[in-house]
Amino acid sequence: MEKAIEIRGVEKRFGQRLVLRDVSFAVPRGSVFGFVGPNGAGKTTAIRIILGLLRPDSGSVSVLGLDSQQQPIALRRLVGYVAEESNFYPWMRIDELMGFHASFYPRWDEARARELLETFNLHPRTRVRELSKGMRTQLGLTLALAHRPELLVLDEPTSGLDPVWRRRFLQALAREATASGATVFFSTHILSDVERIADWIAIIHQGSLRVVRPLDDLKYNQRVIRVVFQGSPPADLLAAPGIKAVERDGQGYLITVEDNFDAIYQSLQKAPHFVLEQVEQDLENIFLDYTGEKGDGNA
Repeated sequence: MEKAIEIRGVEKRFGQRLVLRDVSFAVPRGSVFGFVGPNGAGKTTAIRIILGLLRPDSGSVSVLGLDSQQQPIALRRLVGYVAEESNFYPWMRIDELMGFHASFYPRWDEARARELLETFNLHPRTRVRELSKGMRTQLGLTLALAHRPELLVLDEPTSGLDPVWRRRFLQALAREATASGATVFFSTHILSDVERIADWIAIIHQGSLRVVRPLDDLKYNQRVIRVVFQGSPPADLLAAPGIKAVERDGQGYLITVEDNFDAIYQSLQKAPHFVLEQVEQDLENIFLDYTGEKGDGNA
């Protein structure tokens, strides 16, 4: 697997608070990678370390083959970045802002920038202060894409947008990622955004990475089985590799599987049972399983 980002053993403290704890994962080139966690999970801190804007206390980060701490300027010329809050100069017109950004990027493509403005229906002579939040987010994406980056990094890009703007933004992002072949790494706590465009997912909670996996693979293997055995359950069966948790459910058991689903289900079929069924499991339930927050109503 060719890697766009590789993070190895990264830790970061702010005072006595450990914000990232031994975080390691890789982002495949050409993927759309969703970095998912509740607010305060450490997503923005990880992104700032990836971009070389923050130094980790330990560990290392490689981005497009460059060391994020030793080669941050070269790295940023290859990366498009959209922050949660777009802090553009409010008095500037869009065309002035584009000219300002173009001076930092040798690969800036003016024709591409104009094409993106037309796509998002942004008039070049509009001042930034006149733009809605959704329009500023799309302007941020335009600036990030106009220098044709190899990697696009977005930090909570749809946070605070209404459903219409969110859908427009994600459609544009998916379209551009497909057309350019760039790797897309985006953090979010909105699970529907991940389901709409991501092909890989990483879940982080309280600074610790819980899972990194292709999204379809995660959704296929991370499932819940309800079984009522005839008699006592086979002890070795409930300890099979790939079983994450076993809970009593009345006369039966709820078995949470995170891997080897087909093999586990076939083994359960062979054991004497009264009931054997799959319990519907969506991405929200999977997320809550990994973050241990089932029952509190927050994703």
